[in-house]
Amino acid sequence: MTKGDSMFGRVRDGLVYPKELLKYRKDKLIYVFLYILFFAVLLSTTSIVYMITFDGLTYTEKETIQNDFAPISSNCQMSNEILECTNESSTLVYENGYTRFYLNSYDELDSSLYQSDLFTVVVHGDSVNFMMSGTTISKVKVSELPTAFHNLDFTLQQSDPELFYSTLFEGVDEVLSNTIIYWGTLSILISTVSAMLMYSFFIFISAYFMKKRFVIIPFKQLFVLTTYASTGLFVILIFNSLIGLDLFLIIILLIFAFRQNSILNLEIERRLRNKS
Repeated sequence: MTKGDSMFGRVRDGLVYPKELLKYRKDKLIYVFLYILFFAVLLSTTSIVYMITFDGLTYTEKETIQNDFAPISSNCQMSNEILECTNESSTLVYENGYTRFYLNSYDELDSSLYQSDLFTVVVHGDSVNFMMSGTTISKVKVSELPTAFHNLDFTLQQSDPELFYSTLFEGVDEVLSNTIIYWGTLSILISTVSAMLMYSFFIFISAYFMKKRFVIIPFKQLFVLTTYASTGLFVILIFNSLIGLDLFLIIILLIFAFRQNSILNLEIERRLRNKS
């Protein structure tokens, strides 16, 4: 890219001068995907900010977890870093998306119980087992976890919920703070990849329909043009993720973004007509 035709020029033309985008139609796809990646990273800003400013679970997050925490009927407790229950069982205590958390009090851990679960965290004996589709991928000793988990009486969930959840969240906050570099980075990567896939899918569909209209133009060029013409949409999604735009304002901005694409289509049609 030359100084005059920098990425800034593409952003500017995508937002303000869509007719000028035609001069970038022969851009290499590597630059186009870097352009998409740039806006995907910006869309992940909320995850980045959350990671940087994280200081434990918020009140709302704790309240949500507490409401979703399953009543534990078994008489179980962590005693001297070992799970002990009066009855042998595998009890689902909490479910968050694709991840399920179990207390397993059997003498032996039967992994077949968790084959139907994508991600599973199983507390068994003196260990916490992290499993994927029934296969253990990692194991951590309870003794390596925060002291809040070393002696935790699950019967307090019913008899003294305030003490139970304050102790539980004390340990959770410490674990999350100590491992933030891992789950925070993973969260940012997932957010960025998801944004790239979403952007790319939208661009591909738009370019496909443009190809139906402009048969003689190579699909690669249409993909490039649609990417730059979608800049307005990228910006709207980024601001909405950061500050939560009003629905009416979002609709107005979307109309503006799609108008840019329409102007580009009309310019292509005009040039093809003049060329013929």
